[in-house]
Parts: sequence; structure tokens; C-alpha cells
Amino acid sequence: MAKDWDSQMASHEARVKSATASGSTPPDAPKGFPDKDLEDIREIVATSKGPINLTEQTVRNFIQNDNQLRGQQNALIRALNDVKANHPGSPARAHVLLDNDKPKDSYVMVKGNPGNRGAVRSRQAPEIIAGSARKAFKEGSGRLEFAQIIASKDNPLTARVIVNRVWQHHFGEGFVPTPDDFGLRSEPPTHPELLDYLAAQFVEDGWSLKKLHKLMMLSATWQQSSDDNPRFAQIDPGNKLYWQMNRRRLDFETLRDTILYIGGRLELEPLGGPGVMLDAEPYPTRRSVYAYIDRNRLPSMFQAFDFVNPDLTTGKRNETIVPQQALFMMNSPLVIEQARNLTLRADFKAKVKAEDRVQLLYKLIYQRDPSEIETKLALDYIRGEYGVTTTGAGAQAWEYGFGEFDPKANRMESFVQLTQNNGNAWVPGGRQASPKVGRPSLTAKGGTPGNGIQHGAVRRWTARRDGFISIDGMLVEPSKKPEDAVRGWIVSSGSGLIGSYLPQKKQIATKLPRVLVRRGDTIDFVVVGKGPFAWAPAIRFIEGAKPGEVTEWNAEKDFSGAVAGKQMEAWEKFAQVLLETNEMTFVN
Repeated sequence: MAKDWDSQMASHEARVKSATASGSTPPDAPKGFPDKDLEDIREIVATSKGPINLTEQTVRNFIQNDNQLRGQQNALIRALNDVKANHPGSPARAHVLLDNDKPKDSYVMVKGNPGNRGAVRSRQAPEIIAGSARKAFKEGSGRLEFAQIIASKDNPLTARVIVNRVWQHHFGEGFVPTPDDFGLRSEPPTHPELLDYLAAQFVEDGWSLKKLHKLMMLSATWQQSSDDNPRFAQIDPGNKLYWQMNRRRLDFETLRDTILYIGGRLELEPLGGPGVMLDAEPYPTRRSVYAYIDRNRLPSMFQAFDFVNPDLTTGKRNETIVPQQALFMMNSPLVIEQARNLTLRADFKAKVKAEDRVQLLYKLIYQRDPSEIETKLALDYIRGEYGVTTTGAGAQAWEYGFGEFDPKANRMESFVQLTQNNGNAWVPGGRQASPKVGRPSLTAKGGTPGNGIQHGAVRRWTARRDGFISIDGMLVEPSKKPEDAVRGWIVSSGSGLIGSYLPQKKQIATKLPRVLVRRGDTIDFVVVGKGPFAWAPAIRFIEGAKPGEVTEWNAEKDFSGAVAGKQMEAWEKFAQVLLETNEMTFVN
């Protein structure tokens, strides 16, 4: 049919050309096939009236009039945009501003009222910047020309503002203490000649920020110690003459990265990529520069540490000292986990003497050796903590959560304690519950894993003394569906992976006759997969029990709807104390 219609149209065009050449009247265009059946088909397939050839506007109108279709379309668009933004293979993007082909001049809005228009004014720079002899912009919208005027040698204000902010970055306080206000309401510069010199040098060096940073950091002023000098302090108590480097507190992003780095968990690679929720569990280990900022829901830890309002332009953050900051350092799982990671380091465990362990922690956290008094206080604290009986009984020795075992590193990459008990099982509560995590759960006899290897179900037991234990149990896979297969691991914080199990014929014995544990070590029973499982291990100390000590733990019998908080052993507590001090949070 299509060929017949094309042939008919080609014949008509030939007749039109012939008639035009001879000066006669061109024939009318054919309106359809003489055959009615063919014409009906042609109208459906080849004309704009047919359902096949719908215009984009017709489809858009149809969707807008149907709430269900509009919701489905919006969901598909969001999913497509998420793939474009977050997929590892998506190309890098940047916002680009394009001028209109024909830029327009604007009316003066009298007293700022859009309904009260004044005269039309040409596009030009403000007189306060360009002077009274300013000229109208001629290149496009004028944005480029305006930018060139702002960053011109004839406009010293720009260079001075930039130099003031860079100086504030390095010294904590600018020459002008209000970086957003260089006007009449601001204080005059404390060192006007130095500000002018640095601004002139900055322009002479081609507006290079790198050279400006280098110039300041190679100066004797920046390289000074922050040690006190009573004589100078009496003459200049506010350090206006820069006779010492001011002690400066780390901002929250730097503090978080420092704690993760000390714990050996700061993720430096890969560079770039989408932002991450810093308060999501398990806590991400990427650098804080990749934090996802939701203007409508800032995490409480951001607000406690003077994070700026993302809706405002802020040249200098406020610095406050409030109880919430200390409570974060004391109770945050992020800080507690990094304190625990310090004591799990191979070089820490290799130290036999307590004095050597104290010295290593000081070097890792403060980059210095402890003094004799600090060493004595630390040893007294450690001995005092170990002198307290903290033997866990029954349910107190168990924790229930989800996390990830890293086979390459041979350790638990993360562990998040479940916070809600529904009377039968421990399940995610609050922000833990999400489609990404799934529904990990733990009951007295077993449970179900979460989504993927990152959210395996984890039953954790903590040793309260040194010794050898035996582990007994049976990992059972009750589902008969192949897609519901599960896999189990037993992971020791001290020894790494000590057992790997893939149920054959739907069950497998999980027996370990002799495992060495140290006080504070954890034994994790990890299960990943898609189906339910049954696994209620039993642990028993083989030898060396003192009178009255608990020596046996059974996951099924000890299961409880209320568990004690995470128990920290003495060295972990000591490491956390060092992380909470002013010496850690201030640059000295």
C-alpha cells in the first residue's frame, strides 16, 4: 500500500511540474485511494488522524488527564534520571549557562514593584564598580563582560576580598573579620598594608590561588608555633600582631575524616561520584566532601557541629561549644567503631606490654609520645577497668544486627545493631528500614538476611575474658527453592574468618572445637542469601573458668527482646577517650 501511495504521489508531482512548465493550471493533489478499503487503512496508518501517528502534544494531554498514568510517567522519569546520575558508567556532567540568541534589556522596576515599570535601561555594570563612564554591554547578555570588569586590575576590591578569605582559611580570622561585608559597616582591615601587598601580588601572579596559598604557607607567620609566650600575651592578648599561631578547632567534616583515617577506614578512592548520606547505617566511609546535602533534612550531627545553612551564602562559620558535640563523641557508633578498630590493628595486637600499647595509641591519634604522667594515668585506668568483673551472662553476651563480611580483607566491614524487637524477632527500626537494606531479622532459632552481601544477618557474641572456646551448631536452609539458597560465615575479630558454610542437602554442621579469643573479641555468625535460615549456635569455654563465671552461651536459650548496649573493653574505652579530647579536635 505504501508503495502504491508513493507511486501515486510521484505521478502527481510529475504532472504538477509539467503543468507549471507549460503555464497551465496544476492538477489537485490526490485525496486518497479510489478503493475505499485501501483508503481506510491509509488513514489509520499514514495520516495524522490515525491512532498510530499521535503527536507528542496529544500524548502529553492524554497523560495529564489521567492521574494514574501521570504518576507512572513521573516514576519512570525519576528512575531514568537516577540511572543517569548514579550509574557508575554515566558520564560526568556540569551545568552550562547559554545566552539567548537575542538578549533583551530590562525595565526599571520602580521601588522594586514589577507592576510599576519605569524606563528601559541597557545592560551594563553598576556605576559603583565600572565608574560613571561605563558603557552598555554589547556581547550577548553581558555576563562575560561583567565578569571581566569584576576580575579586572582596575577593580582592587575583588582581589582584596579573595585574599582576605584565603588568609581567614589559614589563620582562622581575616584581615577584615566579616568576609561577606567589605563595606562601610565592616571593621577596617587590621593590616591594610599587608592586605594591599598580597592583593597586588595575587593579581601580578595571574590570579593564581595556588601561588597565593604557597606565598602564605611559606611565610614565617604561618609556620609559627601555637605555644604560649606570657610576655607577648601580656602585650598583645588578642594576638593581633600574629606572634603565635592560633589554635583552631576542626570543622565537622575534617573531624569526621580524621576519626575515620585514624581508625583505618577512610575511603580515599574512587574520586568523584554521587553523594552519600553520612548518617545512614551502616555509616559510609567516604570522605565528607561527598556528603549528600538535603536542605529540608539536615542530619542532627551536622547542626550540632555548626554546619552552615545550605540556603544561605556563608563566608565564615559560627563556632560554638555545646553539650551535643560531646554527646556525639561519647555515643556515636561512628566514633565507637573507630575506637574499636584502633584496638584491632595488627601492630596494636602485636604489642605485649601495656606501656607500648599506650605509646602506639598516642602516636596514632596525637602524633607524639605520651608524657610520664600520661602513661601512668593510662596504665592506672587500664588496670582499674580490668579489675572490674564484667563477665557477660546469658543475653548480655549477644547482639543482633546486619552487616557485611569482606572476604578480601578477612574481616567484618560493617555491623549495625538492629533496634526494634517485634516480640518474636529483631528487625530494622526507624531509618534502618529501607528498600536498600531489605528486611534482615534474627529470631531465637534463625532469621532472614537482608538485601545483598552488604546486609547479611549477623548474630554477634562478645568474649568477656581470654581463653579457648568451642562452637557448635547446625546451619539449616528450610526453603526448597534454589533461589532461596543461603551461605554462612563465622568471623572472629581477632583471627578473621574461621568458618565458611554452604548447606548441602539443606543443612550443614558448624562445629569448631578450639578457638582462641581475647577479652573483647567478637564472634560473628553471618548469613547472606535470599531465603530464611535456622542457626542457633552454642558457645562454651573449654577451660580456665573461675568460680561463679558463666562458661556456656546458647543462642536459642539466651534470646531476649532486650539486649544490653554494646560492651566496650578497657582498651577500646581508652582509645575513645583519646579521640574525645581537645588535642584531637584542635589544630595545635
